[in-house]
Amino acid sequence: MSGSARLIIVDNDLGLARLLKLMEKGARGESYVEVGVLDSSGLGWLAGIHEFGAPGADIPERSFIRSTIDANESEYLRDMERGFQRLIDDTVKLRPLLSQLGDRVKVDMVDTIASMTSPPLAESTVDRKGTSSLLIDTGALIGSIDSEVKV
Repeated sequence: MSGSARLIIVDNDLGLARLLKLMEKGARGESYVEVGVLDSSGLGWLAGIHEFGAPGADIPERSFIRSTIDANESEYLRDMERGFQRLIDDTVKLRPLLSQLGDRVKVDMVDTIASMTSPPLAESTVDRKGTSSLLIDTGALIGSIDSEVKV
């Protein structure tokens, strides 16, 4: 046997190390997007009253946060699966991906409020507001819905 054989090993990192690092940060809760009425708005108390109701004050539950997530959960999960594929392919970075998801959820929450019809307002509330629109009075609550990416 003449000559010698050489073994050449080439390690082509296709992004697995980067993806594993992102997954580890996500598992530790370091990468996420907050969506809703954030603390900075000062209207969290009002959102909580409408989200869960206040039976002692005769205010019924008019969920716009949980109901939006529940109604669109499968679409959000599908979008995240596509987004993770784009992370693997290195065609998107994590912050813009989470920002895009947050913006979508924010728009969906606003749409939920705009289309909400029940439970109807009390007549005294309609008389005071001059409209039967739910959760829209001054526009402050709907205007306070926001998203914030944490990476």
